[in-house]
Amino acid sequence: MQPVFPDVLVRARLGGFSAARCEVLSHQLPAAIASLWRRRAWEVPQGSLDDFVTLGWMNWSRGALLLTPAGQIVHDRVVAQGATP
Repeated sequence: MQPVFPDVLVRARLGGFSAARCEVLSHQLPAAIASLWRRRAWEVPQGSLDDFVTLGWMNWSRGALLLTPAGQIVHDRVVAQGATP
C-alpha cells in the first residue's frame, strides 16, 4: 500500500484527520462508492461517510451522496494503484 497523496494529506490535516486515518479512508472509498451505488450504505464502515464529506470527497445533493471531483481523483488514484478489493 503506497502512502496517501500529498494534496489529500493537506486537506486531511486541515480537517483534523491523521495521515493514517486519511490513508484508510482513501482505500475504503472505492468500496464505499460501490456499496452506495447498490443502495447498501450499511456496508460502509461507520463514520466513513461523514469523513468523506468532511474531506470534500463526497457531498449531499437532494438527499443523495455524490462523488465530488476531488473524490473522483482520489478514487481514480487508488484504483490505478490496484488497492481495491
